[in-house]
Amino acid sequence: MIVKYATCLAFLAGAAIASAQVNLPVFSFTFGTEGTNSGEFEGPVGLAINTNGNVYVADENNDRVQEFTSNGVYLAQWGGLGTNSGQFDRPFDLAIDTNGNIYVSDTFNNRIQKFASDGAFITQWGSLGSGAGQFDEPKGLGLDTAGNLYVSDEVNSRIEEFTSDGVFIKQFGNSGPNDTQVSSPRGLAVDLNGYIYVDDAGNHRITRYTDEGTFLTAWGSKGSGEGQFSSIGPIGIGLDNQGNVWVVDDGNNNVQAFTENGGYLTQFGEAGTGPGQFGLPDRLIFDPIGKVLYVSDFNNNRVQVFNYSLPPTVIQTVGNAGKNFNFSWNTTPGNVYQVQYARDLISSNWNNLITVTATNYSASAVDMISTNSQRFYRVIQLP
Repeated sequence: MIVKYATCLAFLAGAAIASAQVNLPVFSFTFGTEGTNSGEFEGPVGLAINTNGNVYVADENNDRVQEFTSNGVYLAQWGGLGTNSGQFDRPFDLAIDTNGNIYVSDTFNNRIQKFASDGAFITQWGSLGSGAGQFDEPKGLGLDTAGNLYVSDEVNSRIEEFTSDGVFIKQFGNSGPNDTQVSSPRGLAVDLNGYIYVDDAGNHRITRYTDEGTFLTAWGSKGSGEGQFSSIGPIGIGLDNQGNVWVVDDGNNNVQAFTENGGYLTQFGEAGTGPGQFGLPDRLIFDPIGKVLYVSDFNNNRVQVFNYSLPPTVIQTVGNAGKNFNFSWNTTPGNVYQVQYARDLISSNWNNLITVTATNYSASAVDMISTNSQRFYRVIQLP
């Protein structure tokens, strides 16, 4: 992934440096109120969104999943308290695959249930225990690009991985404060490169792993300052289209944003019932094109919706005199970039070189410098 800095600009010979800065989400509207009727909530938690923009909400204390349009209009629901297939005992998190199937962590039934997009039951797996494929209060869910499902097994303090049909693949983590350990993991997210981000709530931090479960880095501590998390610990986590990590801190009633390596970027939210205020926020999710952010506001029994836009990503680098120059950067398919060059950094006279549309998760550009003097390059993501 491209390394992003909140405000830093730099040039290195032969290397691409990204400079990015996140914008604060802007409040748009809310939907939901306290109650048991259709479109009402008793503790909304997990969120998922399909390719059509429909939003699914885990209505925890009503033991059901509800579906809404992107504008918050009620569409459907399924569930009910119980242990039968399609029933729940405190559904917590949701994940949706490329086929529109929905996975639900059925926390107190210690199982994962899988449904079609219309709520039709498909399959389930799990039982109470600490063995492979068992759970003790499963919480966060995350899907990788292969369709495998990662589950935060909170009381067992581990992460388990399954195929989309519930076949156990592996597990990693155990209870403790060390690098290879987690304590009461909750939210979970998987990026396009397979890196796994975990709300390590008991240790008041975010922990990042490879897809094999190898520890990479961790950040955070107990507190209320920038980059810190409350005594309850972080609870929800999501990624924007540039791989920035957004974390819900319910005890501090805010949402914080970080780079993929834990560099603090920004935050928003405070305790309250007004627009942009929270009462123990729980989960968050971006829409498929990354321009709308949904946050489940647990105690206020609503989902808050924010408009969101990323500032242009700027990648800057420098090429040596008299040599052809090739460089590449990681991206998201469909993103469009303008590659520019300049002969110096004094006049700021940038010339367009080429426009590149990403067709996969990387993009590249070539310049035939020939005998010209050293050139400086930058790549700007277009709207």
